[in-house]
Amino acid sequence: PVPSFFSKMITHEEVSVSARAVVEVDAATAEQRRVCIIVLDPNMIGAINLYGARLTGRQCEVHVHSNNLLAILALPLGKLSATRVCVAGGVIGTLLLVIPVLDLNCTPVPDPFGGHIPLPEIPAPCANDSGATLDPGRYCNGINGDKTLNPGAYIVDGGSVGNGTITGDGVTIILRNEALLRMSGNDKLDITAPTSGPYKGVAIFEDDTRKGTTASLVGNADLVVEGAIYLPKSKLTFSGNSSGGINSPWTLIVVRELDFNGRPEIAVTADYGSGSVPPPEALRTTFTFLE
Repeated sequence: PVPSFFSKMITHEEVSVSARAVVEVDAATAEQRRVCIIVLDPNMIGAINLYGARLTGRQCEVHVHSNNLLAILALPLGKLSATRVCVAGGVIGTLLLVIPVLDLNCTPVPDPFGGHIPLPEIPAPCANDSGATLDPGRYCNGINGDKTLNPGAYIVDGGSVGNGTITGDGVTIILRNEALLRMSGNDKLDITAPTSGPYKGVAIFEDDTRKGTTASLVGNADLVVEGAIYLPKSKLTFSGNSSGGINSPWTLIVVRELDFNGRPEIAVTADYGSGSVPPPEALRTTFTFLE
């Protein structure tokens, strides 16, 4: 009940005002709904920029938060294939030829991590990356060269990750300050995320206190990640003949923007059941606004 104002000319009684909202929570549906790419920029032209590239979401959905009329650019001859593409704005290009379901002006799934993944305790000393096998810790000059990473969290507090073949199971790479994911030539990053603990299902993420950067894969660089890549402030760029996610049971890419140059062919899969890594808890429950 609220006191009447203009309605006092008709009645002196209080007026009842009400509102109703209904949200459905369905964990079972979430197991069937598979999302492989979420692009978060809210109003950018070309939040996904497919410049002659081919992006394939194998049996999974692509969600774009930009409400711009040109949120997805597919010129010239860019192709995006997925079971469903949900974009808050619009597209330009030939996407209608290869997408079974293209939803324009729809509501994309929200950021599954809400803009924040907590950091572990930051070790004061910097670890040395000179060996062929590395242990979890803080690496101030990046992680470069041919390396095998033992299970755990690797805080990259400067420098870059790349310049060789980097492999590891049960690994989370955390980018802080000016650290970059930068791979070129025949570089390869082949890691699986932890199967338990605070970073279950998260393979790469950036500290939410830093400014956005550009993560890049150039030439024949190969990104094979089973787990989530979470760069909510940064752009992920594929160029040349680079590829990503092709041999992984599932990869979730959540970035601010996604850019392609040259003719890379990128395939991302969301087959949670065939891998060893469970999806992050944030993906396991679906909240649907009904009314």
